[in-house]
Amino acid sequence: VGLMEIENDPDGSNSALDDLVDALNTAAGAGTYAYVQTGATGTDEIKVAIIYKPGVVTPVGAPQVLDTAAFTDPNGLGSQKNRPAVAQTFQVSDASNPDFGAAFTVVVVHLKSKGSGCGAGDDDTTTGQGNCNGTRTGGATALVNWLATDPTNTAANLGAVDTDYLIIGDFNAYYLEDPMQVFYTNGYSNLVAQNSYSYVFDGEWGSLDHAVASSSLATQVTGAQDYHINSDESSLLDYNDTVQDTGEASWMAKPATNPLYNADEFRSSDHDPVVIGLDLDAPAPTPTPTATANPGNGNGGGNGNGKSYTIGECIVLTISSSEPFVSYGQTWEWVITITNTCDDGISGVLVLNFPGLFVVNIITDNNGAVQVVYTTPTMRYGRMVLPMQSDVAQVAVNLGAGESRTVRIATTLPQDYQGTSVTATANFSGTSGGASSDVSASATALIVSELPATGETPIWRDVVLAIIGLGI
Repeated sequence: VGLMEIENDPDGSNSALDDLVDALNTAAGAGTYAYVQTGATGTDEIKVAIIYKPGVVTPVGAPQVLDTAAFTDPNGLGSQKNRPAVAQTFQVSDASNPDFGAAFTVVVVHLKSKGSGCGAGDDDTTTGQGNCNGTRTGGATALVNWLATDPTNTAANLGAVDTDYLIIGDFNAYYLEDPMQVFYTNGYSNLVAQNSYSYVFDGEWGSLDHAVASSSLATQVTGAQDYHINSDESSLLDYNDTVQDTGEASWMAKPATNPLYNADEFRSSDHDPVVIGLDLDAPAPTPTPTATANPGNGNGGGNGNGKSYTIGECIVLTISSSEPFVSYGQTWEWVITITNTCDDGISGVLVLNFPGLFVVNIITDNNGAVQVVYTTPTMRYGRMVLPMQSDVAQVAVNLGAGESRTVRIATTLPQDYQGTSVTATANFSGTSGGASSDVSASATALIVSELPATGETPIWRDVVLAIIGLGI
């Protein structure tokens, strides 16, 4: 979900964004929502932000903020005009979701409004595009150029450059104006219809709010629509009614005594949100060798009856975190299970990586040796406390057909860990029936300074500009 006009304060328990997420979690259940932590951005009193459901998607890498002068002040006017944009790559982490493993990048923007001037040469009085058209157009150009550099480093974080970009927000430009043309000429598509509207000004309807997709993502969009909960409604229904009623501290107060006010979604903002549906392409599987059996000898990747198979298709490897949210100094478990559905037995090594974490202990189910960086202990059963500097473990695996083994590894998050999430990976490299293959899995836990709190916090001041559905 992309948000506009959030109070521009640092992240933390006293921030407006934290209050919003707390209120959502009070209504929807603890841990349902989380927010991307960017801290204060730019020089304005408000900023853009992103919230998401950690049960569905996981941030990949750190968020990136575009706050260069080329974007915020492209005409060199000496002050910020376009508010800094925020980009975050997400990967679908809900194994039950048909888009599991797919990734895309959300970019939230809020370009300069038409309401106030940007100076001589930038205030359009001839084509009807309004004040600061050049500033918005220059910002759009800088944004497109920035995205072409892979700012969220998907090449490293996903193993290949991912160009699936979804740009959402208040562009303060109508469908065919110059800033939007920048996106179109660079291969981006506007997902909402040309005759749609999200805002009403002086009785005239039009779209200032857009959802723009890169060419690679556009084919994965199932639909996009303005949700007319605000623009069709009278301004008399605003959360602030411009009248100081009896008992209100100011006219900006929530108009509880106004008979026109109702605690629902209507006229929660002056802009309509844009709803986008995505059915993301699953990542291409890593090619694995295929072994063909020699009939009768059982040595070629089959059961001796001439059956052939790919090892990666019959070894099931999963890893999960016992805690979706973790905090500094906390110890929790990762659960790794490997199941052999091959016709023959399998043998190999399971390598478990926990970058930046401390491995505290490992518990297996009486199955094999454990090797940890800096030591080479052997464990046949029970529990062993391992060196605190270790963040890698190796487990020897030997499974008969149909057998399954589970490894539980406890890790601690160091106080000086850098990042907003922690990701653990499991990789099995082994053989079965004469064929070899690698199988990998990963899981992520989100780092929070404190676990989601409870307690009612009003959310009616926040403007929702995009709700993203992931084929669910």
